[in-house]
Amino acid sequence: MIQPWDDTLVRHIYDVYCISVGDPAVSERAAHGFKKLVEFDAAEFGRQFPPFAADPGKVMQGALNQINSDAVIRGQYDARLIPLIFGSVRPSFDEAFAVFREHAEALIRTL
Repeated sequence: MIQPWDDTLVRHIYDVYCISVGDPAVSERAAHGFKKLVEFDAAEFGRQFPPFAADPGKVMQGALNQINSDAVIRGQYDARLIPLIFGSVRPSFDEAFAVFREHAEALIRTL
């Protein structure tokens, strides 16, 4: 399945930030099922992206590293996400991504 890039995926960075504000221990609970979920995804979708099937943690860590310095993703956060937020919680990309990265790396370490 080759699909066009979803330029609203940055919403997940914001979502994790908001969830973490409400529940800082969310990663601990998510870690319990994360490895099995990733193993399932690698088996189910690994043919679409063999490097993920071979080493999901490496691929996810690489994606995190790319996101941090990707001007397009930062632009999508500011242009696509921020205008959709009507509440008072409006973290900058750097603020939200720091929290997202912390949780993502904790989960990746479970692999």
